[in-house]
Amino acid sequence: SIDTQDGTADAVGGTSKAHITVRVVGNYLHLMQMDPYGALYVTTVFNTETRAGKLQAVHTRHEFTPVSVPGFTSRPEQYYGECETPAK
Repeated sequence: SIDTQDGTADAVGGTSKAHITVRVVGNYLHLMQMDPYGALYVTTVFNTETRAGKLQAVHTRHEFTPVSVPGFTSRPEQYYGECETPAK
């Protein structure tokens, strides 16, 4: 769930729960998460509808490991696309 008033969100996945800092500035919704090892993940949702019910978004992963491991993020990555609000 995302609480824009409190500036927080929780991501639930796998066996852990991650705290996310939320900021709404102008037409942008920013979600920032830092893992215990220092990696930073940022998702920005733009107030621009691409299709019915979908908004433009970009997600970046700022992390680096000296060894590349298949299935794990080991280099900085960026994804651009769209997202949608789950039905209530």
